[in-house]
Amino acid sequence: MNRSLVDDRLDSETTFESPLTAAQRAALVRDLCAHAVPLRTVHAGSGFDDLTALDRLIGDARIVALGEATHGTAEFFQMKHRLVEYLVEKKGFTVFAIEGNWPEAQVADRLIKTGEGDAATALAAMYYWTWQTQEVAGLLHWMRQYNVTRGERAILSFAGFDMQVPKVAINRVIDCLDRIGSAAREATRELYGGMEKLDKWGTGTPPEENRRLAGRASMALDLIEGQREALVQALTPEEYRDIRQAARIVLQVFERRAGIIDRDRAMAENVRWLVEEAFPGQKIVVWAHNSHIGTDIGCDQKNLGNHLRDRYGDQMVTIGFATHHGAVRARRSVEEGTKPGPLGAMPLAPASGSSVEALFQELGMPRFILDLRGLPKDGAASAWLAETRSHRIIGAVYDPEEDAQYYAQMRLSEMYDSIVFISESTAAKPLK
Repeated sequence: MNRSLVDDRLDSETTFESPLTAAQRAALVRDLCAHAVPLRTVHAGSGFDDLTALDRLIGDARIVALGEATHGTAEFFQMKHRLVEYLVEKKGFTVFAIEGNWPEAQVADRLIKTGEGDAATALAAMYYWTWQTQEVAGLLHWMRQYNVTRGERAILSFAGFDMQVPKVAINRVIDCLDRIGSAAREATRELYGGMEKLDKWGTGTPPEENRRLAGRASMALDLIEGQREALVQALTPEEYRDIRQAARIVLQVFERRAGIIDRDRAMAENVRWLVEEAFPGQKIVVWAHNSHIGTDIGCDQKNLGNHLRDRYGDQMVTIGFATHHGAVRARRSVEEGTKPGPLGAMPLAPASGSSVEALFQELGMPRFILDLRGLPKDGAASAWLAETRSHRIIGAVYDPEEDAQYYAQMRLSEMYDSIVFISESTAAKPLK
């Protein structure tokens, strides 16, 4: 029996399929070896000769979603940095969007565009320890250097699409209305009144109170939309667009806390806003966990990837990540605790023998990329990956002694368009 976890929560339980015979396993390994493309390194600045297989996969796609099987593997972050470099230099991508709150991510956007501030401050502004690493800071430094030396090339932008904390979005709306002396400012301030005093993550607020707050946030958004003509005259169209988005994020926060909307749907709405309103005509990289960007997570509820696939079809390409063993940075699971345990590096158990990771390990390649779309339909690997298989999914919490809990049942060929496998994981390095 295996448990399927989404965002560290038990989603379902599935019985494993019968094990492969030695002959079947050998045939699978041979087929995978014939199509897997070895990756020379995970480090950016190393050229793109071993990434040419991505040219056909990505084609003219407007969105490339990069996943991660853990939130704390250094090589995932390094390889994603390298892929961002490739997408910018070879495919014309100009927007990088991360699984972090949109208004808070603008601190990083100012850094890469103006040099204001530093990477540690920019990453801390988005709250999550997952991004406060030397590897992600390295990506910010590269983006800043690119913008400094870009010449006639388009400028790079940094954005967020999450919506879990309301305070900065609330302040964004009120400060803007105050600055222009809007007639809507006092009513908006009253509607948002008291929200800034709540716990940042909404801990302890009962659902009925969150529903009441969602109603007030909805009225604030209606007020801003109803004042559109007057606000556009006092602001630039871009400024109005942004304060309306900030008001939408406040509403999303409380609707999620009240159970009216789920997080992935809200994140998908925000990616749509980035693609179609904030950066129309530009190509965007979306950075999030595998369980968000994948399109077959093994449950009925749609996730970010499903919503984006429904809207953009083949204009979105998903690249998942997997690893076999090593170490990972995470919060340790605490038995019977209401909160996760301490954060740090811990051993990553070798992947279960029935998992796709264990099969990938048998290829004998330290790292490779596999185009799942391009596998021959009549091949052994295509047939095997089209069926439900065990795939390791680790979020913010991990217990090496309970590794069997961190597997989900997924059809990899439906989950991703391509997958990067890195045999050995090392723990991401914190900035502090």
